[in-house]
Amino acid sequence: MMAAVKIKKRQNSALIEANLLGRWLSHDYFLLLYTPFKIGIIEGNFLRDLMNTTIFNQKILSSLTMLSAINFNAAVIFLLVISVISATGSTLIFDNNSDLYGPLASNLRLMLIYLTLSEFAVYCFCSYRENYRLLILVGLFWLMLMGSIEYYGMINQISIDENYRWFFLYMGISNLAYGYLYGFNKSWYQDNKIDLK
Repeated sequence: MMAAVKIKKRQNSALIEANLLGRWLSHDYFLLLYTPFKIGIIEGNFLRDLMNTTIFNQKILSSLTMLSAINFNAAVIFLLVISVISATGSTLIFDNNSDLYGPLASNLRLMLIYLTLSEFAVYCFCSYRENYRLLILVGLFWLMLMGSIEYYGMINQISIDENYRWFFLYMGISNLAYGYLYGFNKSWYQDNKIDLK
């Protein structure tokens, strides 16, 4: 009689576990533990939560990439405006420091025009290739340019306008941020096997 009760309890337990397993399959319950002797089940929508987290991260990453793209395009337009204003000899943006410019005034102003053309060329190349990782190197170049002008001023004991520092820093960070975020966003999509197009 005792053995029959134990068998009946085991059958009822197996029936309950089978019902729970059926509920898991039909209502997205998460299977926590499965052994030959016991099935442990907790309620929860693990897969859906995981998917929502992934979508949330993807939206944040896409938003940051979009903001960096807008900022980068604004930086390129800003570079064009600055180079045109500087080429005309205006002191609206940069102070007319005769020690810094001196006989090289035309060369330094022309350098900004060349930098603008180079930035446009790199931007067109990256757009054509649909790969903006090259902008990381361009951003590092802008930051090195900021450091080299600081070094030039220190060696020659010439005061450098603060606007140059901020201008080169802004251009460098804009290029770095867009190049890095675009590359990170693209690799995230490839890791998750999502087509960008």
